[in-house]
Amino acid sequence: MSSPRRLEEGGPWAPALALLVALTAACHQGGRGPAPVFSGETIDAPGLDVEGHRGDRGNHPPGNTLPAYAAGLAVGVDTIEADMQISADGQVFMGHDDDLHDTGCAWTGEGRAPSTRISSLASADIARFDCHAELEGVQAPPSLVAFLDAFFAEAGPEVALNLELKRPSRADADLYLEALIAYDAGCSGCFGERLILQSFEWSALRHARERYGDRLEFRAAILDKRGRYEEIAKARAYAEIWSPRHPLVDAERVEQVHALDMQIIPWTVNDEARMRALIELGVDGIITDYPDLLLRLVGRLR
Repeated sequence: MSSPRRLEEGGPWAPALALLVALTAACHQGGRGPAPVFSGETIDAPGLDVEGHRGDRGNHPPGNTLPAYAAGLAVGVDTIEADMQISADGQVFMGHDDDLHDTGCAWTGEGRAPSTRISSLASADIARFDCHAELEGVQAPPSLVAFLDAFFAEAGPEVALNLELKRPSRADADLYLEALIAYDAGCSGCFGERLILQSFEWSALRHARERYGDRLEFRAAILDKRGRYEEIAKARAYAEIWSPRHPLVDAERVEQVHALDMQIIPWTVNDEARMRALIELGVDGIITDYPDLLLRLVGRLR
């Protein structure tokens, strides 16, 4: 995949971009510890899919915010990886954790928050949680629509989206898919071939493929913590990508999964030596909290 075009001044993510310098300084001054340091030795990896975990979580925590997504695009990721939650009023919001307290977002409304869980909060209340207290203004978890509006306005035409279905049931999958289909219809098919849907709940992906495969184009990625070949092979009926916890990847499994005509995109890899080893094993992409480190390694940092 090619790198995204430069983010335009005054675009939908301009306010988020204006915060990036302040956010970077605040993160490192806040005692998070140093970001990984690149050794300086690059590796040839043509076609490697560099996926920014929650945008650029490592440099712009907690991720899944407009500043974090903007940062991922700014360094040149091939894919923005993000997570989808569902509010109490049935709207899709971006976020890794249902509990915003776990994410690190703070209530800014009057009195006590009615809940800290996205699943128990109305959309208007979610907008009162601030996920970047070190910055001016409220940086709330964005809705799916707000995120996609900004993404399609600013990302290059070959930058992809890898969206995780965080809620596991078929009913949840229906809500996610209907929201994505409605957006795709409203933007005249802007997803094109750019969409990946991933989940630890493989049955939700199977359901999505069977029920919505003729209404929305997407590749399915099975998130995997076990690495059992027989299970991976069965999932090939509805999934095109094996996305395992990175210690599960070895030469034998790479050969087996590629023989199934599946791509391999492990997570979450933040160590340069392990990135290098996985590239040498032949993985097709890597999900990382530090996309700038991976892009330096492959010689493609913007």
